[in-house]
Amino acid sequence: MTGYASKTLTTSSTTLSIDIRAVNHRNLDVSFRVPDELRPAENSLKKIVTSEISRGKIECRVTLKTNPEAETEFQVNRQTLFQIVKICGEIKEIIPSARSISLGEVIRWPGAIEENTDELNDITQKLQKLMAATVSSLIEEKAREGVAMGKIIDSKIEKISNLMMSAEQIAPNIINKTRDRIIAKFEEAKVQPDPERLHQELVFLATKLDTDEEIQRSKVHLNEMKKTIKKGGVCGKKLDFLAQELNRETNTLSSKSSDLSITEIAIEIKTLLEQIREQIQNIE
Repeated sequence: MTGYASKTLTTSSTTLSIDIRAVNHRNLDVSFRVPDELRPAENSLKKIVTSEISRGKIECRVTLKTNPEAETEFQVNRQTLFQIVKICGEIKEIIPSARSISLGEVIRWPGAIEENTDELNDITQKLQKLMAATVSSLIEEKAREGVAMGKIIDSKIEKISNLMMSAEQIAPNIINKTRDRIIAKFEEAKVQPDPERLHQELVFLATKLDTDEEIQRSKVHLNEMKKTIKKGGVCGKKLDFLAQELNRETNTLSSKSSDLSITEIAIEIKTLLEQIREQIQNIE
């Protein structure tokens, strides 16, 4: 389901913002746009999203604004400096005339000077809490959309149930009409069939045309869909499976009967099922 949520947290030194957009997708696809200084926190943020959301294309955008008036503590990365010294020494050995690196160049070296670790850890913790709150808001919005979508699907399930009831009432008459038509053909041809053989053939035909199993299984699937929608939660894939099963039963129902009324009912059911499946693709 689609949705959007945004949260902002302002402290004395920074302003953190998170925007999450969710669009329909068959599986879960999470992408992040995070500032370089917050890149180490990306995995922990992604875990927060994937622990609560299981379906959809999720786009997360994290922004960090530093208060220019706030004092930021920096520290020297000794390991990086030692590596710089080692590299410079090796270059001097190979090229004795090489110019020595200046202090300004050392300071500008990526990773040589970095923000205080404690401050970064504090920002990361705040960011994780902010992400959890943003995801919670997104879920609430998606839940509201889910309720509305559930009502739409439920109304279509009710229409299918009524169509199945009509098919159930028509089915016995089809068998009787077929039997009467066969007997009439014999009478018209003035042929007296073997009563026992005729009885066997009519029993075989009745078995072949019997659609009671398909109708009863369809009722079970429809009831299960209603229960699933009423229960709520993550149910998209289960509803999709039930819709496929209903479609299979409807195909069998249509192929077993040559009666036009059953064919028309089957077409209506398949149309409604296609509409349901389109909606289900948007449900988590």
